[in-house]
Amino acid sequence: MATANVNATREAFMFGNQFPDWPSARFDPAGAAPNNYSTPTNATGIYVEYGTNRGGDYYTTRRAYFYWDLSSYAPNITAIDMNIELTGGGSPLLIQPAQSTLAFNGDGSAPLVGGEYDITVPSDPPPSYAAPFLNTAGVVQTGLNATAVSDANSQGFLIVQLIEHDYDYSDVDPTPFGYNIYSAEIRFADGNNTLDITYTPPGYGNIVNGVAAANIVAVNGVATADIVNIIGV
Repeated sequence: MATANVNATREAFMFGNQFPDWPSARFDPAGAAPNNYSTPTNATGIYVEYGTNRGGDYYTTRRAYFYWDLSSYAPNITAIDMNIELTGGGSPLLIQPAQSTLAFNGDGSAPLVGGEYDITVPSDPPPSYAAPFLNTAGVVQTGLNATAVSDANSQGFLIVQLIEHDYDYSDVDPTPFGYNIYSAEIRFADGNNTLDITYTPPGYGNIVNGVAAANIVAVNGVATADIVNIIGV
């Protein structure tokens, strides 16, 4: 086995629109005002609000998105740990990592844009990538599950959306709990939002004494997948 640390190459969050009812806010198909970051920035990227103004009660959400290029390690990835830097700002909410098939054009090829916010794609709720973790200050590490590992191996990349767990991901109307804001502030784009990848190296990739690499299973009893070099080469 080998390990690697991979930095996110796209990081963003998007506001949801304000609606007078919870279902419309949660199932907002478009979102509004995507924020893409390439320089270090603190921003409240995870958010649920039930509030009121002159127009009456309203609901709104925000969700954060990260893209990692894993093409150098797929399809040989066996485990993934995700590291997300939080400032501790906001409230002590639970954050749910989940799959996103829309963000960044669905493949990391473009920045986050409006229309990539819908939580119902590919399903409601989107497949979980890990157990929820608590909003706290510092880099929080959480192990991603078999669904995330499978997606990383089949796609060669991973897009994770971070969602407020108790209301947004779980689809619980916050109305009975009164007017409130549930939020978490993220430190975007400073190199600490990474994946720790465990993978099986593809093995020694050269012909040895006329024998193709594909036909070499082991050298002196050592599996080729575990050989990095031979006599320093």
